[in-house]
Amino acid sequence: EEDRRGLVILKSVYGRLPPLPGSTTPMATASARRRSSGGLATEPEFPGEEWGEERFILVTAPVQYLAEDSKLQLFNSSKAGLPGFCDPCPGEEKALYVLYRFKGLLHEVCVRDNSALTIPLMRDKLPEFATRIVNGQALVQSSSAPRFERPPSASSQGRT
Repeated sequence: EEDRRGLVILKSVYGRLPPLPGSTTPMATASARRRSSGGLATEPEFPGEEWGEERFILVTAPVQYLAEDSKLQLFNSSKAGLPGFCDPCPGEEKALYVLYRFKGLLHEVCVRDNSALTIPLMRDKLPEFATRIVNGQALVQSSSAPRFERPPSASSQGRT
């Protein structure tokens, strides 16, 4: 998927999630987060170790496994029964958060446990210069392809 710029799951977590930054309610939609984080300021990794009371599991690999032909569709039922998932907090409200790359652009979405999920969708695309942290590494949204400059050659430095 990475080589053909298809659907690549960068981070996915499932369970009782903390409120998204910029939101006052738990498991708010990712759109609230996008509105508050379009700038260059780096925010903490979501969710991170500081969310001690929240109970969730990392499901990045299982979600990537469920994707087929750069598409993922999960139906409106509990995600706890999916391969690689479990219920980290029985009896409590849960959500699934997914940060993904599609065609070289960052996207994110957060859905309640019993809601359907279909990705990729344009509405999930993060705004230009939005920053997300994954495993301590900052990912910055850019609509342009990265530019790599060649080191100056010997002939361009006046050598003959």
